[in-house]
Formats: sequence, structure tokens, C-alpha cells
Amino acid sequence: MERWSKQLPDGRYYVPGAPETLPQGYGGAAVERLAAFENVYAGLLAAQQQIAAELQELRAADKTKSARFKGLLAYKLTNQNLLDLFASQGL
Repeated sequence: MERWSKQLPDGRYYVPGAPETLPQGYGGAAVERLAAFENVYAGLLAAQQQIAAELQELRAADKTKSARFKGLLAYKLTNQNLLDLFASQGL
């Protein structure tokens, strides 16, 4: 992935080029890229809720040793690692 943001000497960041002004706010490639990250984050949060519910159902059915349970648990841990990585960067 090509990095678009550049760091200033004082530590702040900017994206070269002006954003597109729209009646609702700002648009353009940088805004679209931000939206993609926000969509990924929202998808991870939604998946975590869905996975937790399915894991609970499998626990209730005493299927904690099933391949499905183990796969979902691994998926949940992977998603949580990504969320923790985003949080460590203030996202």
C-alpha cells in the first residue's frame, strides 16, 4: 500500500493536494480512503458481535471441541488483534 500521508517536522500529518469541497463537506481520494478504513473497522466490530453470539450458541450446545467452535475462536482472536492494533494507533 502506498502511503499518502506525510509527516511534518512537528509530528502532525497531511495529505498532499486539496480535498474536494462538496455541499455536504469534503470528498476526494483521501476521504474515500478514510471511509474504506472506517468500513473495515465497522465490519470488524460487527463480526465480533456475530462471532460472540455464535460461540455462545456452540457453548450452550456443548460443542466447544468442534472444528467450527475452534475456527470461530481463532477468527475472533484475529479480529481482536486487528482492533487492538487500530486502538494502539488511536483509531
